[in-house]
Amino acid sequence: MNFDSLLFFAFVLVVAPVMYVLPRDRYRHIWLLAASWLFYGAWDVRFLALFILMTVASWYAARLIAARPPNARRGILTLAIAILLGNLALFKYFDFFSKSFAAGAHALGFGVDPVFLNVILPIGISFYTFQAVSYLVDVHRGKLEAEPDFIRYALYLGMFPHVIAGPIVRAVDLLPQIRAPWQAPSSAEVAQALARFLWGLFKKVFIADRLAATIVDPVFSNPGAAPGGAIILAVIGFGLLVYADFSGYSDMAISLARLLGYRFKENFHAPYWAASPREFWRRWHISLSEWIRDYVYIPLGGSRGVSPARAAVNAFASMALCGLWHGAAVTYVVWGAWHGLLLVIGRASPAQAGRAAFRPLGWIATTLAVYAGWAIFRAQSLGDIGIMIARIGETGLSFPNVGQRYLLAYLLIAIVVYAEQAVIDRWKSVRHWISPAHAVGYHTAASLVLGFGMLLLFRPEVGFRNFVYFQF
Repeated sequence: MNFDSLLFFAFVLVVAPVMYVLPRDRYRHIWLLAASWLFYGAWDVRFLALFILMTVASWYAARLIAARPPNARRGILTLAIAILLGNLALFKYFDFFSKSFAAGAHALGFGVDPVFLNVILPIGISFYTFQAVSYLVDVHRGKLEAEPDFIRYALYLGMFPHVIAGPIVRAVDLLPQIRAPWQAPSSAEVAQALARFLWGLFKKVFIADRLAATIVDPVFSNPGAAPGGAIILAVIGFGLLVYADFSGYSDMAISLARLLGYRFKENFHAPYWAASPREFWRRWHISLSEWIRDYVYIPLGGSRGVSPARAAVNAFASMALCGLWHGAAVTYVVWGAWHGLLLVIGRASPAQAGRAAFRPLGWIATTLAVYAGWAIFRAQSLGDIGIMIARIGETGLSFPNVGQRYLLAYLLIAIVVYAEQAVIDRWKSVRHWISPAHAVGYHTAASLVLGFGMLLLFRPEVGFRNFVYFQF
Protein backbone atom coordinates (compact mmCIF):
# COMPACT_ATOMS: atom_id res chain seq x y z
CA MET A 1 0.00 0.00 0.00
CA ASN A 2 1.67 3.16 -1.21
CA PHE A 3 0.85 6.40 0.58
CA ASP A 4 -0.50 7.71 -2.74
CA SER A 5 -2.87 4.79 -3.43
CA LEU A 6 -6.64 4.62 -2.97
CA LEU A 7 -6.22 1.42 -0.96
CA PHE A 8 -4.04 3.26 1.54
CA PHE A 9 -6.56 6.10 1.82
CA ALA A 10 -9.24 3.53 2.66
CA PHE A 11 -6.87 1.92 5.18
CA VAL A 12 -6.32 5.25 6.99
CA LEU A 13 -10.04 6.04 6.95
CA VAL A 14 -10.61 2.83 8.90
CA VAL A 15 -7.60 2.94 11.23
CA ALA A 16 -7.55 6.61 12.33
CA PRO A 17 -11.20 7.05 13.47
CA VAL A 18 -11.04 3.92 15.62
CA MET A 19 -8.17 5.49 17.57
CA TYR A 20 -10.56 8.24 18.66
CA VAL A 21 -13.35 5.97 19.92
CA LEU A 22 -11.46 3.20 21.75
CA PRO A 23 -11.90 3.62 25.51
CA ARG A 24 -8.41 2.65 26.72
CA ASP A 25 -4.83 3.27 25.62
CA ARG A 26 -4.09 -0.46 25.72
CA TYR A 27 -6.75 -1.07 23.11
CA ARG A 28 -5.36 1.76 20.98
CA HIS A 29 -1.86 0.30 21.12
CA ILE A 30 -3.08 -3.16 20.12
CA TRP A 31 -5.27 -1.73 17.35
CA LEU A 32 -2.53 0.45 15.89
CA LEU A 33 0.07 -2.32 16.14
CA ALA A 34 -2.24 -4.78 14.38
CA ALA A 35 -2.92 -2.21 11.65
CA SER A 36 0.81 -1.47 11.29
CA TRP A 37 1.69 -5.14 10.95
CA LEU A 38 -1.11 -5.57 8.42
CA PHE A 39 0.26 -2.60 6.47
CA TYR A 40 3.79 -4.04 6.53
CA GLY A 41 2.69 -7.59 5.77
CA ALA A 42 0.67 -6.40 2.78
CA TRP A 43 3.97 -5.92 0.92
CA ASP A 44 5.05 -9.52 1.58
CA VAL A 45 4.08 -11.74 4.52
CA ARG A 46 7.64 -13.11 4.62
CA PHE A 47 8.86 -9.59 5.38
CA LEU A 48 6.45 -9.44 8.32
CA ALA A 49 7.79 -12.68 9.82
CA LEU A 50 11.36 -11.36 9.69
CA PHE A 51 10.28 -7.98 11.08
CA ILE A 52 8.50 -9.56 14.06
CA LEU A 53 11.55 -11.74 14.74
CA MET A 54 13.84 -8.69 14.80
CA THR A 55 11.35 -6.86 17.00
CA VAL A 56 11.30 -9.68 19.56
CA ALA A 57 15.10 -10.01 19.49
CA SER A 58 15.79 -6.30 20.06
CA TRP A 59 13.12 -5.99 22.75
CA TYR A 60 14.46 -8.97 24.69
CA ALA A 61 18.09 -7.86 24.24
CA ALA A 62 17.31 -4.45 25.72
CA ARG A 63 15.73 -6.08 28.77
CA LEU A 64 18.83 -8.24 29.22
CA ILE A 65 21.06 -5.16 28.94
CA ALA A 66 19.00 -3.28 31.53
CA ALA A 67 19.07 -6.23 33.94
CA ARG A 68 22.87 -6.50 33.96
CA PRO A 69 25.35 -4.33 35.84
CA PRO A 70 27.07 -1.66 33.70
CA ASN A 71 30.31 -3.65 33.37
CA ALA A 72 28.46 -6.68 31.99
CA ARG A 73 26.27 -4.95 29.42
CA ARG A 74 28.69 -4.43 26.57
CA GLY A 75 28.86 -8.07 25.53
CA ILE A 76 25.07 -8.34 25.22
CA LEU A 77 24.90 -5.05 23.34
CA THR A 78 27.62 -6.13 20.92
CA LEU A 79 25.93 -9.46 20.25
CA ALA A 80 22.50 -7.87 19.74
CA ILE A 81 23.84 -5.23 17.34
CA ALA A 82 25.81 -7.92 15.49
CA ILE A 83 22.58 -9.87 15.00
CA LEU A 84 20.69 -6.82 13.75
CA LEU A 85 23.43 -5.59 11.43
CA GLY A 86 24.23 -9.15 10.35
CA ASN A 87 20.62 -9.57 9.31
CA LEU A 88 20.82 -6.30 7.37
CA ALA A 89 24.12 -7.33 5.75
CA LEU A 90 22.77 -10.73 4.76
CA PHE A 91 19.76 -9.39 2.92
CA LYS A 92 21.15 -6.13 1.59
CA TYR A 93 24.91 -6.50 1.14
CA PHE A 94 25.87 -10.17 0.80
CA ASP A 95 25.67 -10.30 -3.00
CA PHE A 96 27.40 -6.91 -3.30
CA PHE A 97 30.35 -7.90 -1.11
CA SER A 98 30.57 -11.33 -2.74
CA LYS A 99 30.78 -9.74 -6.19
CA SER A 100 33.31 -7.15 -4.97
CA PHE A 101 35.48 -9.83 -3.35
CA ALA A 102 35.46 -11.94 -6.52
CA ALA A 103 36.37 -8.89 -8.64
CA GLY A 104 39.27 -8.07 -6.31
CA ALA A 105 40.48 -11.66 -6.41
CA HIS A 106 40.40 -11.69 -10.20
CA ALA A 107 42.39 -8.45 -10.26
CA LEU A 108 45.07 -10.22 -8.21
CA GLY A 109 45.11 -13.24 -10.52
CA PHE A 110 42.94 -15.60 -8.48
CA GLY A 111 40.01 -17.40 -10.03
CA VAL A 112 37.15 -16.89 -7.58
CA ASP A 113 33.51 -17.06 -8.57
CA PRO A 114 31.04 -14.95 -6.58
CA VAL A 115 28.32 -16.65 -4.57
CA PHE A 116 24.90 -14.98 -4.83
CA LEU A 117 21.97 -15.53 -2.49
CA ASN A 118 19.53 -13.66 -4.77
CA VAL A 119 17.21 -12.92 -1.84
CA ILE A 120 14.48 -10.29 -1.92
CA LEU A 121 15.35 -7.16 0.05
CA PRO A 122 12.78 -6.76 2.87
CA ILE A 123 11.20 -3.34 2.54
CA GLY A 124 12.16 -0.82 5.20
CA ILE A 125 14.88 -3.05 6.68
CA SER A 126 17.48 -0.25 6.81
CA PHE A 127 15.12 2.08 8.67
CA TYR A 128 13.86 -0.31 11.34
CA THR A 129 17.34 -1.78 11.86
CA PHE A 130 18.78 1.66 12.63
CA GLN A 131 15.87 2.39 14.97
CA ALA A 132 16.43 -0.87 16.87
CA VAL A 133 20.18 -0.22 17.12
CA SER A 134 19.67 3.30 18.48
CA TYR A 135 17.20 1.94 21.05
CA LEU A 136 19.69 -0.66 22.30
CA VAL A 137 22.52 1.86 22.48
CA ASP A 138 20.37 4.38 24.36
CA VAL A 139 19.34 1.74 26.88
CA HIS A 140 23.00 0.75 27.30
CA ARG A 141 24.00 4.40 27.80
CA GLY A 142 21.28 4.91 30.40
CA LYS A 143 19.43 7.53 28.32
CA LEU A 144 16.29 5.40 28.19
CA GLU A 145 14.69 2.70 30.31
CA ALA A 146 14.17 -0.62 28.60
CA GLU A 147 10.53 -0.98 27.65
CA PRO A 148 9.01 -3.87 29.66
CA ASP A 149 5.85 -4.00 27.55
CA PHE A 150 6.32 -5.75 24.20
CA ILE A 151 3.22 -4.16 22.62
CA ARG A 152 4.49 -0.64 23.28
CA TYR A 153 7.98 -1.42 21.99
CA ALA A 154 6.63 -3.17 18.89
CA LEU A 155 4.44 -0.15 18.21
CA TYR A 156 7.46 2.15 18.47
CA LEU A 157 9.46 0.07 15.99
CA GLY A 158 6.63 -0.74 13.59
CA MET A 159 4.18 2.20 13.55
CA PHE A 160 3.07 2.27 9.94
CA PRO A 161 3.71 5.96 9.09
CA HIS A 162 7.49 5.50 9.49
CA VAL A 163 8.21 1.78 9.16
CA ILE A 164 8.79 1.74 5.38
CA ALA A 165 10.90 4.83 4.70
CA GLY A 166 11.28 6.81 7.90
CA PRO A 167 11.87 9.30 9.30
CA ILE A 168 14.22 7.34 11.55
CA VAL A 169 12.35 7.83 14.82
CA ARG A 170 14.32 7.61 18.07
CA ALA A 171 12.92 5.64 20.98
CA VAL A 172 13.75 8.55 23.31
CA ASP A 173 11.29 10.66 21.29
CA LEU A 174 8.46 8.23 20.53
CA LEU A 175 8.36 5.71 23.40
CA PRO A 176 7.55 8.39 26.04
CA GLN A 177 4.60 9.45 23.86
CA ILE A 178 3.36 5.85 23.66
CA ARG A 179 3.76 5.41 27.43
CA ALA A 180 1.93 8.65 28.24
CA PRO A 181 -1.89 8.90 28.24
CA TRP A 182 -3.09 9.28 24.66
CA GLN A 183 -4.47 12.67 23.69
CA ALA A 184 -6.48 13.23 20.54
CA PRO A 185 -5.17 16.06 18.35
CA SER A 186 -7.24 19.22 18.25
CA SER A 187 -9.38 20.10 15.26
CA ALA A 188 -6.76 22.66 14.22
CA GLU A 189 -4.00 20.04 14.41
CA VAL A 190 -6.10 17.61 12.38
CA ALA A 191 -6.64 20.30 9.75
CA GLN A 192 -2.95 21.12 9.63
CA ALA A 193 -2.09 17.42 9.33
CA LEU A 194 -4.54 16.94 6.46
CA ALA A 195 -3.21 20.02 4.70
CA ARG A 196 0.38 18.84 5.08
CA PHE A 197 -0.54 15.37 3.79
CA LEU A 198 -2.05 16.98 0.68
CA TRP A 199 1.08 19.02 0.13
CA GLY A 200 3.30 15.95 0.48
CA LEU A 201 1.06 14.06 -1.93
CA PHE A 202 1.34 16.90 -4.43
CA LYS A 203 5.14 16.87 -4.28
CA LYS A 204 5.21 13.11 -4.82
CA VAL A 205 2.62 12.73 -7.58
CA PHE A 206 2.90 15.99 -9.50
CA ILE A 207 6.58 16.82 -9.12
CA ALA A 208 8.63 13.69 -8.43
CA ASP A 209 6.71 11.21 -10.59
CA ARG A 210 6.59 13.50 -13.60
CA LEU A 211 10.20 14.54 -13.39
CA ALA A 212 11.19 10.88 -13.27
CA ALA A 213 9.10 9.83 -16.25
CA THR A 214 9.71 12.76 -18.58
CA ILE A 215 13.47 13.26 -18.53
CA VAL A 216 15.33 11.90 -15.49
CA ASP A 217 14.80 8.18 -16.05
CA PRO A 218 15.16 8.29 -19.87
CA VAL A 219 18.48 10.15 -19.65
CA PHE A 220 20.02 8.10 -16.83
CA SER A 221 18.92 4.83 -18.43
CA ASN A 222 20.87 5.66 -21.61
CA PRO A 223 23.21 8.64 -21.03
CA GLY A 224 25.23 7.89 -24.17
CA ALA A 225 22.26 8.88 -26.34
CA ALA A 226 21.48 12.14 -24.53
CA PRO A 227 22.86 15.56 -25.48
CA GLY A 228 24.75 17.57 -22.90
CA GLY A 229 21.91 19.97 -22.14
CA ALA A 230 19.51 17.12 -21.47
CA ILE A 231 22.05 15.49 -19.13
CA ILE A 232 22.43 18.69 -17.13
CA LEU A 233 18.66 19.08 -17.04
CA ALA A 234 18.30 15.46 -15.86
CA VAL A 235 20.84 15.96 -13.05
CA ILE A 236 19.05 19.09 -11.87
CA GLY A 237 15.76 17.28 -12.28
CA PHE A 238 16.88 14.39 -10.12
CA GLY A 239 17.96 16.78 -7.38
CA LEU A 240 14.48 18.33 -7.43
CA LEU A 241 12.87 14.89 -7.79
CA VAL A 242 14.60 13.23 -4.84
CA TYR A 243 13.76 16.18 -2.60
CA ALA A 244 10.11 16.31 -3.68
CA ASP A 245 9.79 12.53 -3.38
CA PHE A 246 11.41 12.02 0.01
CA SER A 247 10.33 15.25 1.69
CA GLY A 248 6.84 14.54 0.35
CA TYR A 249 6.93 11.12 2.00
CA SER A 250 8.19 12.69 5.23
CA ASP A 251 5.37 15.26 5.12
CA MET A 252 2.83 12.48 4.77
CA ALA A 253 4.42 10.34 7.49
CA ILE A 254 4.58 13.23 9.97
CA SER A 255 0.99 14.23 9.24
CA LEU A 256 -0.27 10.65 9.55
CA ALA A 257 1.44 10.31 12.92
CA ARG A 258 -0.24 13.53 14.06
CA LEU A 259 -3.66 12.23 12.99
CA LEU A 260 -2.97 9.15 15.14
CA GLY A 261 -2.04 11.29 18.16
CA TYR A 262 1.77 11.16 17.93
CA ARG A 263 4.52 13.55 16.85
CA PHE A 264 7.54 12.88 14.66
CA LYS A 265 10.44 15.29 14.33
CA GLU A 266 11.03 17.20 11.12
CA ASN A 267 13.17 15.52 8.49
CA PHE A 268 13.89 18.39 6.05
CA HIS A 269 14.36 22.12 6.38
CA ALA A 270 15.13 23.94 3.12
CA PRO A 271 18.28 21.89 2.37
CA TYR A 272 18.94 23.55 -0.98
CA TRP A 273 19.50 26.92 0.71
CA ALA A 274 22.50 25.54 2.62
CA ALA A 275 25.73 27.53 2.24
CA SER A 276 28.08 24.73 3.28
CA PRO A 277 28.13 20.92 3.17
CA ARG A 278 27.79 20.77 6.95
CA GLU A 279 24.71 23.00 6.83
CA PHE A 280 23.26 20.85 4.05
CA TRP A 281 23.39 17.76 6.26
CA ARG A 282 21.77 19.67 9.07
CA ARG A 283 18.84 20.32 6.74
CA TRP A 284 18.69 17.17 4.56
CA HIS A 285 17.29 13.83 5.85
CA ILE A 286 17.82 15.16 9.37
CA SER A 287 16.88 11.92 11.11
CA LEU A 288 19.59 9.98 9.25
CA SER A 289 22.30 12.64 9.53
CA GLU A 290 21.68 12.94 13.29
CA TRP A 291 21.74 9.15 13.62
CA ILE A 292 25.09 8.96 11.81
CA ARG A 293 26.42 11.78 14.00
CA ASP A 294 25.31 10.26 17.33
CA TYR A 295 25.96 6.56 16.68
CA VAL A 296 28.89 6.59 14.24
CA TYR A 297 30.74 9.91 14.06
CA ILE A 298 30.89 10.67 17.80
CA PRO A 299 31.77 7.08 18.82
CA LEU A 300 34.61 7.19 16.27
CA GLY A 301 35.95 10.23 18.11
CA GLY A 302 34.09 13.10 16.49
CA SER A 303 35.99 16.38 16.31
CA ARG A 304 36.46 17.31 19.97
CA GLY A 305 39.78 16.53 21.57
CA VAL A 306 41.24 14.94 18.43
CA SER A 307 43.59 16.19 15.75
CA PRO A 308 42.17 17.83 12.62
CA ALA A 309 43.38 14.86 10.59
CA ARG A 310 41.54 12.39 12.86
CA ALA A 311 38.39 14.52 12.75
CA ALA A 312 38.58 14.53 8.94
CA VAL A 313 38.96 10.74 8.87
CA ASN A 314 35.99 10.36 11.22
CA ALA A 315 33.80 12.59 9.03
CA PHE A 316 34.87 10.85 5.84
CA ALA A 317 34.30 7.35 7.26
CA SER A 318 30.89 8.33 8.66
CA MET A 319 29.68 9.65 5.32
CA ALA A 320 31.04 6.64 3.43
CA LEU A 321 28.95 4.48 5.77
CA CYS A 322 25.99 6.79 5.13
CA GLY A 323 26.42 6.16 1.41
CA LEU A 324 26.60 2.40 1.91
CA TRP A 325 23.42 2.53 4.02
CA HIS A 326 21.59 3.79 0.93
CA GLY A 327 22.30 0.66 -1.05
CA ALA A 328 24.64 -2.11 -2.09
CA ALA A 329 26.28 -0.32 -5.02
CA VAL A 330 29.61 1.35 -5.68
CA THR A 331 27.82 4.54 -6.73
CA TYR A 332 26.27 4.95 -3.28
CA VAL A 333 29.60 4.42 -1.55
CA VAL A 334 31.28 6.96 -3.84
CA TRP A 335 28.41 9.39 -3.25
CA GLY A 336 28.89 9.05 0.51
CA ALA A 337 32.65 9.47 0.16
CA TRP A 338 32.05 12.54 -2.01
CA HIS A 339 30.01 14.13 0.75
CA GLY A 340 32.62 13.08 3.29
CA LEU A 341 35.22 14.93 1.23
CA LEU A 342 32.92 17.95 1.00
CA LEU A 343 32.51 18.00 4.79
CA VAL A 344 36.29 17.86 5.26
CA ILE A 345 36.83 20.73 2.81
CA GLY A 346 33.84 22.68 4.08
CA ARG A 347 35.08 22.88 7.66
CA ALA A 348 37.55 25.59 6.60
CA SER A 349 35.21 27.59 4.35
CA PRO A 350 34.44 31.24 5.21
CA ALA A 351 30.69 30.61 4.99
CA GLN A 352 31.08 27.83 7.54
CA ALA A 353 32.73 30.31 9.89
CA GLY A 354 29.64 32.48 9.71
CA ARG A 355 30.89 35.33 7.52
CA ALA A 356 27.69 36.57 5.91
CA ALA A 357 29.51 38.26 3.04
CA PHE A 358 30.71 34.88 1.79
CA ARG A 359 27.34 33.13 2.14
CA PRO A 360 26.22 33.65 -1.51
CA LEU A 361 29.50 32.12 -2.73
CA GLY A 362 29.13 29.31 -0.21
CA TRP A 363 25.59 28.65 -1.44
CA ILE A 364 26.68 28.49 -5.09
CA ALA A 365 29.59 26.17 -4.33
CA THR A 366 27.46 23.93 -2.11
CA THR A 367 24.66 23.76 -4.68
CA LEU A 368 27.03 22.74 -7.46
CA ALA A 369 28.68 20.13 -5.24
CA VAL A 370 25.37 18.68 -4.05
CA TYR A 371 23.95 18.37 -7.55
CA ALA A 372 27.19 16.79 -8.76
CA GLY A 373 26.71 14.27 -5.98
CA TRP A 374 23.18 13.56 -7.17
CA ALA A 375 24.57 12.59 -10.57
CA ILE A 376 26.74 9.95 -8.84
CA PHE A 377 23.82 8.83 -6.66
CA ARG A 378 21.44 8.29 -9.58
CA ALA A 379 23.87 6.86 -12.13
CA GLN A 380 23.65 3.14 -12.80
CA SER A 381 27.46 2.82 -12.70
CA LEU A 382 30.59 4.92 -12.39
CA GLY A 383 31.14 4.31 -16.09
CA ASP A 384 27.92 6.17 -16.81
CA ILE A 385 29.34 9.21 -15.01
CA GLY A 386 32.26 9.22 -17.43
CA ILE A 387 29.88 8.90 -20.36
CA MET A 388 27.79 11.81 -19.12
CA ILE A 389 30.83 14.05 -18.71
CA ALA A 390 32.03 13.11 -22.19
CA ARG A 391 28.63 13.80 -23.73
CA ILE A 392 28.49 17.25 -22.12
CA GLY A 393 31.92 18.00 -23.58
CA GLU A 394 30.91 16.74 -27.03
CA THR A 395 27.49 18.32 -27.41
CA GLY A 396 27.59 21.33 -25.09
CA LEU A 397 24.27 22.70 -23.87
CA SER A 398 22.08 21.52 -26.74
CA PHE A 399 18.48 20.65 -25.80
CA PRO A 400 16.91 18.68 -28.65
CA ASN A 401 13.56 17.03 -27.91
CA VAL A 402 13.07 19.26 -24.85
CA GLY A 403 10.14 21.53 -25.54
CA GLN A 404 9.42 24.90 -24.03
CA ARG A 405 6.72 23.42 -21.83
CA TYR A 406 9.28 21.18 -20.12
CA LEU A 407 11.54 24.13 -19.41
CA LEU A 408 8.54 26.07 -18.10
CA ALA A 409 7.61 23.11 -15.90
CA TYR A 410 11.17 22.95 -14.56
CA LEU A 411 11.02 26.63 -13.71
CA LEU A 412 7.73 26.13 -11.85
CA ILE A 413 9.12 23.11 -10.00
CA ALA A 414 12.27 24.98 -9.00
CA ILE A 415 10.18 27.87 -7.68
CA VAL A 416 8.00 25.47 -5.66
CA VAL A 417 10.97 23.59 -4.19
CA TYR A 418 13.10 26.60 -3.37
CA ALA A 419 10.24 28.77 -2.08
CA GLU A 420 8.50 26.01 -0.12
CA GLN A 421 10.14 26.55 3.26
CA ALA A 422 9.67 30.31 3.14
CA VAL A 423 5.99 29.82 2.36
CA ILE A 424 5.65 27.27 5.18
CA ASP A 425 7.36 29.55 7.69
CA ARG A 426 5.14 32.43 6.60
CA TRP A 427 2.09 30.18 6.85
CA LYS A 428 3.00 29.30 10.44
CA SER A 429 3.01 32.98 11.34
CA VAL A 430 -0.52 33.63 10.03
CA ARG A 431 -2.42 30.36 10.42
CA HIS A 432 -3.38 31.11 14.04
CA TRP A 433 -6.17 33.35 12.73
CA ILE A 434 -7.19 31.03 9.86
CA SER A 435 -9.88 28.48 10.64
CA PRO A 436 -9.01 24.76 10.29
CA ALA A 437 -11.50 24.38 7.45
CA HIS A 438 -9.93 27.28 5.57
CA ALA A 439 -6.45 25.87 6.18
CA VAL A 440 -7.34 22.59 4.47
CA GLY A 441 -9.16 24.46 1.75
CA TYR A 442 -6.17 26.67 0.94
CA HIS A 443 -3.80 23.71 0.77
CA THR A 444 -6.25 21.71 -1.30
CA ALA A 445 -6.73 24.58 -3.74
CA ALA A 446 -2.98 25.22 -4.02
CA SER A 447 -2.25 21.52 -4.56
CA LEU A 448 -4.97 21.19 -7.20
CA VAL A 449 -3.98 24.33 -9.09
CA LEU A 450 -0.29 23.39 -9.15
CA GLY A 451 -1.16 19.77 -9.86
CA PHE A 452 -3.27 20.58 -12.89
CA GLY A 453 -0.53 22.92 -14.04
CA MET A 454 1.95 20.03 -13.92
CA LEU A 455 -0.48 17.80 -15.82
CA LEU A 456 -0.75 20.40 -18.57
CA LEU A 457 3.00 20.96 -18.75
CA PHE A 458 4.07 17.34 -18.39
CA ARG A 459 2.52 14.18 -19.80
CA PRO A 460 -0.76 13.47 -17.95
CA GLU A 461 -0.55 9.71 -18.59
CA VAL A 462 2.39 9.23 -16.22
CA GLY A 463 1.32 6.66 -13.63
CA PHE A 464 2.14 6.23 -9.98
CA ARG A 465 5.64 5.18 -8.95
CA ASN A 466 7.16 3.82 -5.76
CA PHE A 467 8.90 6.27 -3.46
CA VAL A 468 12.63 6.59 -4.11
CA TYR A 469 13.60 5.58 -0.57
CA PHE A 470 11.55 2.36 -0.65
CA GLN A 471 14.61 0.66 -2.17
CA PHE A 472 16.79 1.59 0.81
